[in-house]
Amino acid sequence: MSNFPSKATPRFPIDQRIGRSSHVFQRLLAHLALQPNKTRRFATLALRSMAIVALLAMIGGLGACATAQSREVFHGLHFDAFADGQNIEILAHRYGSKENPIIINPTPADIAFGPRQRQGSSGGYRIGDELYVKWRDKATNKVYEETFILKGKLPVDMNGVRITFLIRENRMVVYVVLDAARLRTEPYDGPSIFQHSRVLKLN
Repeated sequence: MSNFPSKATPRFPIDQRIGRSSHVFQRLLAHLALQPNKTRRFATLALRSMAIVALLAMIGGLGACATAQSREVFHGLHFDAFADGQNIEILAHRYGSKENPIIINPTPADIAFGPRQRQGSSGGYRIGDELYVKWRDKATNKVYEETFILKGKLPVDMNGVRITFLIRENRMVVYVVLDAARLRTEPYDGPSIFQHSRVLKLN
């Protein structure tokens, strides 16, 4: 489970909520049709105004959610396959979903030189939902791959955060490096290249 708070998921999807609201207003309008003319005209105008306001509020909320999901935050992906005695070769990695990748390795420009074994990319990126890594164990020559779901496990404030990983016993261990110094008295279990920063283990 994540140690970070997450926003509550609405009970009903936005399209269902709009449909339910529309149905309620239609029933009220049908009821008003039985009322005297003056009362009917006034109440009908009031209800229609309320319906427009409610619809605009729902659409605005949907737009805000989409903006939050696609916002760019200064953070990055960093790793070093040569460090910490991993004895592996990175064959490929991807930050973000397969359909919408944010950082990939190898890129078309890297094909001639092979996949990068070190990565240090930070910038204004969208926050990714996945981290995929494919590697070869140099001792056995076996190839492994793993996808770690980041969604719901990352800090709420991703500004300045670096995502990293280690391959331990041919399993991927994922960490986030916070933009804060680690106290000397704090225990540390993470990549040696970040030993002076606060690091949180995600799995």
